[in-house]
Amino acid sequence: MCESKLQSDCACVTSKKINLDEPRYDQEFYLGRAKHFFQTTNPRNLFVSSRKLDEAKCLIQSYKCGEKLPSGTGEEDLWRAKILYDSAFHPDTGEKMVLLGRMSAKVPMHILITGGMITFYKTAPAVVFWQWLNQSFNALVNYTNRSGDIVQTDKQILTSYAFATSGAVGTALGLNALVKNCEKPMNDFCAAEDAALGGTSGAFCSSGSRQLYQYSHDASSGAKTRHPSL
Repeated sequence: MCESKLQSDCACVTSKKINLDEPRYDQEFYLGRAKHFFQTTNPRNLFVSSRKLDEAKCLIQSYKCGEKLPSGTGEEDLWRAKILYDSAFHPDTGEKMVLLGRMSAKVPMHILITGGMITFYKTAPAVVFWQWLNQSFNALVNYTNRSGDIVQTDKQILTSYAFATSGAVGTALGLNALVKNCEKPMNDFCAAEDAALGGTSGAFCSSGSRQLYQYSHDASSGAKTRHPSL
């Protein structure tokens, strides 16, 4: 494990051939943004070992500080290391993020969760479980990728979590009850779609509520707030 080299007292060089502080592709164009986020959120990044991730971090830090790189290190090696670094380490704190909280886990986890919400919707316990799981996962992702300069208390975190889960579960159960009056054979289809879509809509509303709660707290305490991820 290498020691951190990105502290303020690091004598980093100013002239670099590659600017690893910026994405590889031009972010002014849609294709460049798509390439950048496809690489960063690639689910295959989840299977990279912790040792490989640490090596990628060391390589990035060594390059930024102008230190000698391992023999044979080329430009593609640096960009590959940056992809792994961006996918696994927090951009503000530099800490390694929880596996399921990384953006690389978003697609496979949401495929699993959405499939469960659409398949298991006929009983209230099933709806409650899948909506709770969905919002718990979203809360984990939001917490893992939160801004590094914002400190939240346990009370704030639990309040936000309660807003998100209760809003999603309540909306899904309400819509599930309403669509029971749908005409057959559309009843099952309506229930399945509304259980998933309704919970998502409720989550969006509850996310807005918890962000308002966060903004009001920050305003009262004088803290600076970045635009959070809903």
